[in-house]
Amino acid sequence: PIEGHIEVINLDQDPLPKFAALSYVWGAKATGSRVICCENGGSRIPVTENCYSALVHLRRNIPGDFSIWIDAMCINQNDMAEKVNQISLMGDIYWKASTVYVWLGEGDPATDTAMRYLAKTGLLEYFDHDNILRAALTTHDDLRELLNKEWTQRIWTYQEIILATNPVM
Repeated sequence: PIEGHIEVINLDQDPLPKFAALSYVWGAKATGSRVICCENGGSRIPVTENCYSALVHLRRNIPGDFSIWIDAMCINQNDMAEKVNQISLMGDIYWKASTVYVWLGEGDPATDTAMRYLAKTGLLEYFDHDNILRAALTTHDDLRELLNKEWTQRIWTYQEIILATNPVM
């Protein structure tokens, strides 16, 4: 399992400790088969398969220790008052994070092609004056596949990337 610890920080403190945030969709309900083991108190926090996949990917690609805010772990999902309070802070969290990692899910050849194409040409070049997506014929289906990912279908995820000062997909 992935291991870590939970630390409470004040978003108003100066200087603010460096932390990242994860933007993702939960997917299927956490079954308890995927857990994050926390050093403090030995708690085991169940996470969804999608969250776990994102963490495994980040762990493989980010050297050393890093701090990351993840809603499923940082918000007590069984405490409605805490959820309401924390949700009101999410704009600040994504804005103040040094990096926001956007997890669209496991890659496949189509989405990998689309991401390479977007990186090479720039996202804004895909939109004409009517905001209609244009793409080269060879990558059109790949782009459609990318844009049909669950993350792009959820309206609340857009605030997470819009507020991010350094989003990474």
